[in-house]
Amino acid sequence: MKKFDIRAMMNEIRWNEEGGLKEVELHYVSRGEPGDEGILNGAEVTAIAPSGVETGTKLIPYHRIFRIVHRGKVLFERS
Repeated sequence: MKKFDIRAMMNEIRWNEEGGLKEVELHYVSRGEPGDEGILNGAEVTAIAPSGVETGTKLIPYHRIFRIVHRGKVLFERS
């Protein structure tokens, strides 16, 4: 899946699902964290930008996102 597909998926959830992004977990490559993996709760997302997902303190580029979970169901997983 390409970055624009991830962006489209995030926007679809944000605008068309009850609760928006609150029930989304983004798993991403984060150097320095245990296992080099970070998990971002969708409630922290402030913008779904062309280059990545923004929070109040960081930008996570789409190429670093390797799993998206919504309400316990894996919607996307990069192998």
